[in-house]
Amino acid sequence: MQRLMIGLWTSDIPGYFYEDNENDGKTNVYWFQDKTIRGSSFIVEGNDRIPISAENLSMKMEGNFII
Repeated sequence: MQRLMIGLWTSDIPGYFYEDNENDGKTNVYWFQDKTIRGSSFIVEGNDRIPISAENLSMKMEGNFII
């Protein structure tokens, strides 16, 4: 099943996994037996409070990134 994660993310997780939230709803948690999947995300904003895309953010930072 495709399950919602935090933000605009989704993940394909078996439908029999249980679902819960942690950190005041900032982290989605799915688990079954000894397997656990946790998902969280954040938005990077500029000084003007407008979100910066991952592509633009990686261009502004030094170093090499694999996207």
